[in-house]
Amino acid sequence: MLADALACEGFKLWRNRAALFWGFLFVPLVALVIGVGVELWFRGAVARSNVIPALDLARVMLKAVADAGSPFTQLFLLIAGASVFGGEYRWETWRLLTPRNSRANLLAAKALVVAAAAAASVALIAFAGIAAGLIGALGRHAPTVWNGEHGFVLQFAGLFLISWLQVLQPLAVGALAAVVSRSILAAVMTPIVLGVVQALMMSQLGPGGLATPPLWGFLALPGLSVELLRAAIGDVPLPAATIWSAGAALAGWVILPVVAAGVVFQRQDLSRE
Repeated sequence: MLADALACEGFKLWRNRAALFWGFLFVPLVALVIGVGVELWFRGAVARSNVIPALDLARVMLKAVADAGSPFTQLFLLIAGASVFGGEYRWETWRLLTPRNSRANLLAAKALVVAAAAAASVALIAFAGIAAGLIGALGRHAPTVWNGEHGFVLQFAGLFLISWLQVLQPLAVGALAAVVSRSILAAVMTPIVLGVVQALMMSQLGPGGLATPPLWGFLALPGLSVELLRAAIGDVPLPAATIWSAGAALAGWVILPVVAAGVVFQRQDLSRE
């Protein structure tokens, strides 16, 4: 059953301390250390200028959760996700698992566990950014203010969802690459190469392309969808069709590779894995 597969995958990830730390905990720790370091440096600059600006907690929270899906986060999550999706091929343990559960449940459990761990990592990164801001404010004795608007909760939740989908997109591509190639290395390198190509393509759009994105931009560039959705949450006036298209395209980049991986996985010969 799916519950058994989820329990198994969760236990394996918990026991895989290297993947758990480097993939899901390392980036939040780095974010906290760098954030505190920047705040301490800023504290010194403020002390010299004798000007102590107030800390807008609402702005700090929104910035922290928006920055949580950075390429740095994606890279480390991708390494951990590759070990989850490609580990059974590496250690040739699929033939021991498939008689005990359906292939659909086994792959779905891997996807759900990785997605849950990625959500926890994004939340920790956002918390680290907020904590760094508060530590800096306490260190320089800055007043804390709240300038959040009426829809702050929805705005924060929307940015969290976008950051979560942003890190899930390369993980989904990595899952497909792991199943097709049966290789952990391919699960890491394929999303990286694809991401570099997509970044170069986005740089060719220019401001006009970002304002009125072409259809191929939605289909080929998930990063474009991320930018448009964040702009919409930031009260940038965008057509409703653009917002819905961006949301559908980003969701498709997360769901379709996993579905394709499931189709390939159902037909694979796993007698040697």
